[in-house]
Amino acid sequence: MKKNGIFLWIVVLLVALLSQQTFAQKTKSSRKFQFYGGIGFWLSNDGYQISLQPGVIYNLSKKYKIGGGLHYEYLKDRNVLGASRSVKMFGANIINLFYPIENLELSADYEQLYVIQNYSSNSRKYRIPALYAGVGYRSGNFAAGLKYDFLHEDGKSVYENALIPYIRFYF
Repeated sequence: MKKNGIFLWIVVLLVALLSQQTFAQKTKSSRKFQFYGGIGFWLSNDGYQISLQPGVIYNLSKKYKIGGGLHYEYLKDRNVLGASRSVKMFGANIINLFYPIENLELSADYEQLYVIQNYSSNSRKYRIPALYAGVGYRSGNFAAGLKYDFLHEDGKSVYENALIPYIRFYF
């Protein structure tokens, strides 16, 4: 991940942590369904990346939730030689959330993405699965943490590293 991407992630995390007290609502125990979403944005001199990940979860209990969601991501950048590329990704996921203690969020999710990569000279289309295990901090309607992709393959997976940060908002 480039320095600008890390800096932007840290800024978003700090703003969300500081403002979550203002906007947080406690989930009512009678509410069985809840929406969640993740957003991402990365900007550099060479390009940008945006991602949207809306989903719905079913509250089985206070400690366990299951659900599913959609994933859309778009990336446009240039390499060191000046060649441009664009990447579109879309797919779906199944997620399990477990809260052994109040603010600790453990997650496991399976994701299947369809990837369309367009380079200056050619294009490539393929499907890629991901199996994540994550740990994060949840407070109110906000969660942030890290997740690890056990199916990560260098050169084929959509992310450069198997360990990636995440931010989720619950509605």
